[in-house]
Amino acid sequence: MNQKTKGIVLVLTAACLWGCMGIIVRGLNGLGYSSVDIAFIRCISAGVGFCAYQKIKTPDVLRIDKKGILIGLLYGVIACGISYIGYGFAVQRIPVAVATVLMFLNPAWVAIFGKIFFKDILGRVKICGVIVCLIGAILVSDVLHIEGVRLDILGILAAIANSLGRASQILIPRYFADRYSRDSMLIYGFFGGALFLIPGIDGELLLEGFSSGMVGQFVLYGFCAGILCTMVANVFYVKASMYIDTTTTSILAAIEIVVSVVIGALVFHEVLNILQTVGIVVVMLGASVPPLWELFGNGECGSDLEQAVE
Repeated sequence: MNQKTKGIVLVLTAACLWGCMGIIVRGLNGLGYSSVDIAFIRCISAGVGFCAYQKIKTPDVLRIDKKGILIGLLYGVIACGISYIGYGFAVQRIPVAVATVLMFLNPAWVAIFGKIFFKDILGRVKICGVIVCLIGAILVSDVLHIEGVRLDILGILAAIANSLGRASQILIPRYFADRYSRDSMLIYGFFGGALFLIPGIDGELLLEGFSSGMVGQFVLYGFCAGILCTMVANVFYVKASMYIDTTTTSILAAIEIVVSVVIGALVFHEVLNILQTVGIVVVMLGASVPPLWELFGNGECGSDLEQAVE
């Protein structure tokens, strides 16, 4: 498996895991946990899990200077804390469909900031991929069929903050890659997100999860949310940007919305209309063209591939 193929597999796996979060969130909601509680479970579980893994594999991963620790914690606040609660806050104030579309501005932010900070080359294929994925997200979210939409400014800003947080997940580690490893950034990032979320959690309810009659469900949901859909997914997403450029990585991540909608239809028996079905095809088309061009095209797509592999 060559590097580009490895990167594509990593980000697609991450997107599929994120797409499964709907099942887990509904399960934890059913146990009485809020969106902030769930975000905290994700961050603290991922932090402890990845820290334990790295202590065995690479014991020196936590040994970075104080400035690096601070950067890592702030990275977690932005990429995990603010991002995770941003979407939950947004859907409380604006329609879920609108929030979903705004969330999928992520590839656009990655392309814009990649151009500003890294002088990335944005070829026509990438630009078209971003636009096509956004169109697909609009169709899948069914935003065109919403009547009497009330666009609350705080809800819009929260959804945009979520998309910026998602973009920062790969942009910030890339910016500091020459000073701090991605693994170090991820570990301190998970813990930074957890610390940021502590004031908003229901600590008593979280502790009850380990002593109540539903402890099995709580542990299972917590493992899936924190280890699989956060630790594994986020690590794969960040690592993918080592093998393919960040814009292509973020475009491929749009597959998440397809997975979540399909799961909604299969598991929760949510009905898809024609436009949503078309949107799924459009997202898959927009997400597949840039990486296929990277693999088989003429190389003019533009790449920020880093040759040094951690």
